[in-house]
Amino acid sequence: MGLWFLAAALAAGCARGDAVRVSSAPDSVGGGGDMRVVRPDGPGPFPAVVWLHSCAGLVRGARHAEDWTRRLRGLGYVVAIPDSFSARGFPNGVCGYGMRVPPRTRADDAYAALRHLEERPDVVAERIGVIGHSHGGWTVLAAMDAEVAARARATAGARHAFAAAIAFYPECAAGAWVRGYRAIAPLLILAYHSFDSYAPVTRIPEALQGRGATIGGDNAAREDSITQVETFLARYLR
Repeated sequence: MGLWFLAAALAAGCARGDAVRVSSAPDSVGGGGDMRVVRPDGPGPFPAVVWLHSCAGLVRGARHAEDWTRRLRGLGYVVAIPDSFSARGFPNGVCGYGMRVPPRTRADDAYAALRHLEERPDVVAERIGVIGHSHGGWTVLAAMDAEVAARARATAGARHAFAAAIAFYPECAAGAWVRGYRAIAPLLILAYHSFDSYAPVTRIPEALQGRGATIGGDNAAREDSITQVETFLARYLR
């Protein structure tokens, strides 16, 4: 719990936001977890975004969460940041072992977060989107698949579906939903792994179950993606 609040404080930036306990699907290992909700200044109501962390989780990935929460809040969105790993026993993430917490399981977390947001008076319930990075992007693909979305939404008891989604460098080739995939709402996919980070380009040997991968930030690509996110969300959530 202490690690989560450390990460949440970083993710919230200068606005601490609200700590929330959410319940996920009964068959999800761990059954839910903590979430931080950060809102813009002013009375609202606002559109909202569920932000899904990478395989690094919210402890190792605190800087990444902080950057995107600050940006999205600055654009006028309420931001919900669920922690999918800590309550399931993986506070330091699942990098290299992504199926320890499968994307379908995290899709349940995403819809539990959506259900919480749509019940808040400061959120426009029909204007809630979802953004995920890496393992979180993989989760976005699952959460936007028509079949997965119907089940996860019903399990969460959510009244609405996600109105738009953005997946940063997801795993696109894995998952039972790949054949016959049908997204329930507009979906933007941005590629090249970790391009939006500030980390130098480096080789990660344990990535892709030992096959390895090269990742790293690119300033121009990061700034372009920020513009794309702003434009895409404004089009579908404003």
